[in-house]
Amino acid sequence: MNEPLSARRVKQLFGRKSQVTKHTLPTIYDALAEDPALKLAKPPKSSVDWKRYGQQYDIENGSPGILLGALHVYYAGIALWLAAERIAQQNDQPYWQEVVSGRFFQKNGIQNLVAPDWMQEALMAIDTAHFPQFDVPGMPGDVLKHLYQDLIPKKIRHAVGAYYTPDWLADHLLAQVDYDGQQTLLDPACGSGTFLVAAVQMATTRSIKSDDILSRLYGIDNDPLAILAAKVNLLLNLPPINSPITLPIYEADALFNDLGLTQVDLVVGNPPWINWQHLSAAYRTQTRDLWDEYGLFAHQGMDQILGKGKKDFATLFTCVVADRYLKDGGQLAFLLSRSTLKSGGASAGFRHYLIEGPLKVNHVDDVSQITSYGGTRLDTIALFATKTSEQKVRPTISYSLWRPQRQRLRLEDEPLKRVLTLTTRHILQAEPIAADDPRSPWLSAPQAGIAAIRKLTGTSAYEAHAGVYTGGANAAYWLDILEDRGQTLLVKNIRERSKRAIKMVTAEIERDLVYPLLRGRDVQRWYAQPSAHILMVQDPQRRRGYDETWLQQVYPRVYDYLLTFKPTLLKRGAYKRYFRDDAPFYTMFDVAAYSFAPYKVVWQGIGARSMQAAVCSPSQGKPVMTNQAMHPFVGLEDEDEAHYLAACLNSLPFEYALLTHSQAGSQSFAQAGILKRLRIPAYHRDNSLHRELTTFSQDAHNGDIGDDLAEISAALWGITAAELEAMRQNISIWQK
Repeated sequence: MNEPLSARRVKQLFGRKSQVTKHTLPTIYDALAEDPALKLAKPPKSSVDWKRYGQQYDIENGSPGILLGALHVYYAGIALWLAAERIAQQNDQPYWQEVVSGRFFQKNGIQNLVAPDWMQEALMAIDTAHFPQFDVPGMPGDVLKHLYQDLIPKKIRHAVGAYYTPDWLADHLLAQVDYDGQQTLLDPACGSGTFLVAAVQMATTRSIKSDDILSRLYGIDNDPLAILAAKVNLLLNLPPINSPITLPIYEADALFNDLGLTQVDLVVGNPPWINWQHLSAAYRTQTRDLWDEYGLFAHQGMDQILGKGKKDFATLFTCVVADRYLKDGGQLAFLLSRSTLKSGGASAGFRHYLIEGPLKVNHVDDVSQITSYGGTRLDTIALFATKTSEQKVRPTISYSLWRPQRQRLRLEDEPLKRVLTLTTRHILQAEPIAADDPRSPWLSAPQAGIAAIRKLTGTSAYEAHAGVYTGGANAAYWLDILEDRGQTLLVKNIRERSKRAIKMVTAEIERDLVYPLLRGRDVQRWYAQPSAHILMVQDPQRRRGYDETWLQQVYPRVYDYLLTFKPTLLKRGAYKRYFRDDAPFYTMFDVAAYSFAPYKVVWQGIGARSMQAAVCSPSQGKPVMTNQAMHPFVGLEDEDEAHYLAACLNSLPFEYALLTHSQAGSQSFAQAGILKRLRIPAYHRDNSLHRELTTFSQDAHNGDIGDDLAEISAALWGITAAELEAMRQNISIWQK
């Protein structure tokens, strides 16, 4: 007996390493290449090695556009063949011609299942005699998503925000909104139809007929390939069809075309996860008014360049579809990035919308520690909300943090019941960390501990900053010193992990503008020691590069060194957006007087999972520079004050409050904005508690780390012994 159909089985038989693919893909490629009238779009910008990708199928020097087109045609061919096999097991060539044209499906009562016109000639080149035989049972789930993830290069999928949802997570969202097959339901970014398939399966178990199921389901997507996959998956999972049907999946942009649909009871799905910067210029222009209409695009200028403008397209999508498609009293269940609730400025407008807008958030499931999309782990939350026209009272929101019961647990293909068995769900409460600012990040903590966190919330007496930002050209500014020649230095640029193709240069330059630099590995708790150097050519007063004429006259060797990289430096996106060629080509970012403070309290930012702060004193007679978001810092003139601040940052109460409202392990963790949300009082030398904290830090930096920092620091914020013990017990919720 043939093995039943499943997503894993389809990937095994038709994936990129299968014999079927190796036989079929070159044939499709040749068919596309030989069509002079066919104009295929270029793949999204990425670092995919298309030459190597084609060689595995004996396609030498293949065109990236045709290669990607061939993959799409092949995927569509597998989808159509599976749908046809579900109806009638036959694979002779006349049958395949009928399938490609759509006539086969029309004869069998399916009115709108056909490949896009541009694909049909290439599809006809496929010889289905090479396809294996297996049973196509009813309700196999979304059988195509693993195949898509396997065939399409990961970097291409990420460029278009295509993340396919695990079946268990789709089942969970539908269960949470009490879907029973009787409500009208829309997935406005349906992809291959995972949520719609889950809805069909749930409705079928309640003995609802195909016609009735389809009359209440709708799917929208702007990708013709996804539309085809969703239709096929829907067909494979429907109960027996007794009359002609139209599969309710529509090709459209849900932001601009409502298709005349009546507002529905439920909007469910996984909207596209794409940053504003990765949208095409035309689409940014097309959607700009919508971003403004929903209050999502508030940052301008340098704030935008340094990260606060990295808006998530999914937030706009959520606002528009809730407004356009969801009826009053209807429920929304969406998968979003955890950063929409926890990051600093980028999602501030969206959080304001959730608190003050027409959606009343009922519950959040934080599944960031257990979700994986085709092997890619993403910080995911499930947001459940009800649309209401009534005046909202700001509630404390129910929030569950899901954690695996053991490490390296792969749950992607497990059923929901098994996932629930293998995870622990911590019941928390969520609310904006700034009680008077609905735009602020949300804290989530055990309800009994929120009062203690509130003792730390507020604005610190200290202002933190991001480190030096080169605009993505570290390899031009970061230096290794090869030889000290007195007034000059022999240096070599550091190209390690460079995202740009910057050549290696060894040069002799004046030493005055070379400063010690902290790299990622150089900062730990109670320890910071620079391992590299950086060329600082930014005027801290004018906030742009030093005048070119002045630099050329006073530091000609430095200027000549920088000229080597001029074409690359002029192409930096941040430089072009903010300065538009009216500043020296070597201009840097986020450099001001504070960058040259003699003492810095620095801490690990991007990727860190705990607070790791240290005091950094001058090195080689110069202040030490820090590395953009990797090492936020506070610049200070007084060393004792710096040690006081480091002790506060490394304390249990501060770290606990930080973890409850941020994303440990993420790119946004512990960034400079934390001191705008968590309060550290100003240092006073005559305060005995402040001196005690200073002494603790000084000893810790010398290797004598005491065990009473939590108790000392608790007194600073008025944390009681019971509250401190609760923090000790609960901090493990956020720690691995």
